[in-house]
Amino acid sequence: MRSLLALPIALIFAFPYAAGVGLWAALFPKSFKPRMGGLVHFWGRTVLKILGIELVLEGTENLRNNGEIIMTNHVNVLDLPVFASIWPANGTVIYKQEFHRVPIIGRTMRAIGFIPIDRSNRASGMASLERAAQRMRDEGATILIAPEGTRSGHGKLLPFKKGPFHLALATRAPVVVAIMRGNAELLPRRSWLARPGTITVRFLEAVSTQDWRPESLAHHMAEIRAMFLEHIEDSVEAD
Repeated sequence: MRSLLALPIALIFAFPYAAGVGLWAALFPKSFKPRMGGLVHFWGRTVLKILGIELVLEGTENLRNNGEIIMTNHVNVLDLPVFASIWPANGTVIYKQEFHRVPIIGRTMRAIGFIPIDRSNRASGMASLERAAQRMRDEGATILIAPEGTRSGHGKLLPFKKGPFHLALATRAPVVVAIMRGNAELLPRRSWLARPGTITVRFLEAVSTQDWRPESLAHHMAEIRAMFLEHIEDSVEAD
């Protein structure tokens, strides 16, 4: 019953708030930019609080909040407020452009400078990664990205896409693995009602990419994947 009552309240808050943020970003970008982090955090943490979900962060000492790549697993729609809640200072996110179909949320993500990626078009996808790399070089931006490329729905680790690792090669930025746990249990597949409970995000020790080489990309992907699998027991391998 609590979940049934919480869902409409969360939606009533989330969409108008996002619309207001998007409008502010579009009309007054100079005043919006220094406040973006706080606004994004407030949105995410408020949605989780309404749903009765406690967010526990571990290993935050491994974040330097300056020009790093945070790679996290991707489970379900609860990831969105979790990502917002852990939003890094001077951060941006690379997101699948299918989010543009979501009313208000898609427009807001574009307005505040998030970077969409078209997974069906390699040239367009590489252009998005180059935009992210340029933001990192010019602004010291931290990038939040899911190497799986899409939501698993069941919590198992899907095969990784190469894009995030090409980004690491292009920027030589350190990679911080962020492990989310609890999402799948609180929002089972084919359900829109989130159960109250706890989601944990653990940030692992940063991995240097200074010695990475293009010819050993598969090895680097396996190295990062192994870090995830230390905390996520199940995985779905590529065919």
